[in-house]
Amino acid sequence: MSAVVSFPHGNGTTEVKVAEARRAVDDGAQEIDMVSNIGALESGDDDLFAADVEGLSVICRREGAS
Repeated sequence: MSAVVSFPHGNGTTEVKVAEARRAVDDGAQEIDMVSNIGALESGDDDLFAADVEGLSVICRREGAS
């Protein structure tokens, strides 16, 4: 089973994305897809994008999802 977090716009906070991913993994998801915050990327806020990716990767590594 897979799940998508921060759908459809990707502009949720990192904390919300992590919570969505944690819930999805707890509910059985084995794959997590994240909608990227395009506004952050377009404005050059690489730190926000990196925080989103790192937050989700921590959950996935810990829980065995990809």
